[in-house]
Amino acid sequence: MLGIMPTLPHARLVLAGLSLGTMLNPLNSTMITVAVIAIAGDLGATFVEVSWVVTVFYLVSCTAQPVLGRFADRYGPQRIFVSGMLVVLIAAVWGSLARDIVGLSAARGLLALGTACAYPSAVNLLGRWVRPGPDSVRALGGIQVVNFLGMALGPALGGLALALFDWSAQFWLNIPLALGAGIIVALAAPRDSARGYSAASTGPAAEAPADAPGADTSAPGGTRDGTDRGGRGPRRGLLAVFFTADVPGVLGFSLAMSALILALLDSVPGMRAPLAVLAVGAGVLFVLWELRAPVPVLDLRALRANPALLMVLLQFGLFNVVFYLVLFGFPPFLEAVVGMPVAQVGLCMAALAVVSASMVAPATRLLGRWGLRRFLVLGSAILLLGVVVLLPIGTGSAWWLSALALVLLGVPYGLIPLGLNQAMFTAARVGAAGVAAGLFQLARYLGAVVAMVIMAVIVGDAISPAGWMSLVVAMIVVTGLGILLVLASRPPRAGR
Repeated sequence: MLGIMPTLPHARLVLAGLSLGTMLNPLNSTMITVAVIAIAGDLGATFVEVSWVVTVFYLVSCTAQPVLGRFADRYGPQRIFVSGMLVVLIAAVWGSLARDIVGLSAARGLLALGTACAYPSAVNLLGRWVRPGPDSVRALGGIQVVNFLGMALGPALGGLALALFDWSAQFWLNIPLALGAGIIVALAAPRDSARGYSAASTGPAAEAPADAPGADTSAPGGTRDGTDRGGRGPRRGLLAVFFTADVPGVLGFSLAMSALILALLDSVPGMRAPLAVLAVGAGVLFVLWELRAPVPVLDLRALRANPALLMVLLQFGLFNVVFYLVLFGFPPFLEAVVGMPVAQVGLCMAALAVVSASMVAPATRLLGRWGLRRFLVLGSAILLLGVVVLLPIGTGSAWWLSALALVLLGVPYGLIPLGLNQAMFTAARVGAAGVAAGLFQLARYLGAVVAMVIMAVIVGDAISPAGWMSLVVAMIVVTGLGILLVLASRPPRAGR
């Protein structure tokens, strides 16, 4: 981290603020998992209904991350980051006071929007001030590690808040973190008008070839930075927002995903077939639009031109299905089936967070010695072992067996994200690390959405021993697919 000191003012303080902010999104993505039963009981809702409180967070995060990354490019990362923290404060108060599923889901969606500002803004800000090479890998990699630390800590902190207060306390936990992150970045981070490293002619942005995925290239109706064709200057007002945010793409993606989830969960009786048709139709239109959009929310052209990055994203998405199935399924299983007190559930889940965080330093050294392929094979093999260990856990199991399984799972939770994060930055084209980072986050939340659907389809209204066994089998199958992808792919070479 010392390597970035000459270029980034107040480096340590700024990185602390960025880390606090980027932790909020993954923290809230998993903290809710230990409160599902309490929310269902308090609001008189079924598991499928409560699942929307969880799912809406991922739907908003999926679409918001790339769009807000583009806003950070256009309006400045400091401004977008601080604005996001203000939105988090509003959402936290709203969510804590919500007393029905609709209001709670809306608050969670707003919370997702606010927290989604942090990661792309952090990548953008660091990219402006950190020279490409080992310094940028360490800085951006550190931000990504914080993401997964937040994901692992979520159930533990959520369980503690639930044991001491009630489920609404989870929203209050966001307030000090958002306040701290917003104040630090507002006061210590360089102003958006300041010239960082990439503002110079030798910076990363200047090095990107004109035809590289993620570079500013012409497209139907305008250019990738929202200017009119022919160089007539930037679009203004609502028209600029429309093209920069890819409003049609956001709406198409949200419609397709929502219809698909409603159809899979059979949430609207008698409408499964029409919803499935709507999902397919909206999905086809979304793909056709994204291939021609001036500034696509999901850059399919970049993925088509970079198969190495696409393979990394597929692996990351698959492994996140398993990660989130554990985080979604294990806490309610321990509470409802094993009969473990919620505070003890939180302590068990804390073992996962502690082990995954402690793996970062040794895993970094191991990655340097072993290389990416062997490193990922090791991580995925330990993940498979950890999932298999979940099979014998039942109603009569001792609490330490659950803790032991989570300790074992903590190892791949630290290894796999670190390795694939490195693979993502290696596969990214020169000057397009921000685009790749946005797609990386998108893959993570698509994995979370798939996990939520699997959980709802298998578990139904209440988790049972048979449902838990089915979930573990699903985890084993998905982990096996991930291992096959790791074995079938070649380690990416540095982007050109």
